[in-house]
Amino acid sequence: MRLAALVRRASVLTDSGWNAQMRALCAELGIHRHVALLISDEIEVPITTGIMFPRIVLSLDYPEWSPTRRSAILNHELAHIKRLDAFTQALANVAASLYWFHPLVWLMVRAMRAERERACDDHVLAAGTKAS
Repeated sequence: MRLAALVRRASVLTDSGWNAQMRALCAELGIHRHVALLISDEIEVPITTGIMFPRIVLSLDYPEWSPTRRSAILNHELAHIKRLDAFTQALANVAASLYWFHPLVWLMVRAMRAERERACDDHVLAAGTKAS
């Protein structure tokens, strides 16, 4: 509910350069759904949310990012959308709710979160971004 409220309070990013780059990356990745770019003063790192209507929320310091950082961030967040990570995380949360008493479920949810981030980082590196 907090994430939904954050997204409601966020404003739409109207920068044509960012939107054009995102559309190009979506086409490269085969993402056919519209992905909204939002900005919020409530976060410090970019986040992705939404299964049917994906959104990427950026922090207010986005204009200061270099083109390399912009590309890496958009690639990482779009990889989450391409992999349907919001859906798999929702399934993991349902499992944790049903089996809250089982410690292996909590370990699985934590491992899934870490592996999901590694997979998206690997996608960014495969796209040509330097590991540094």
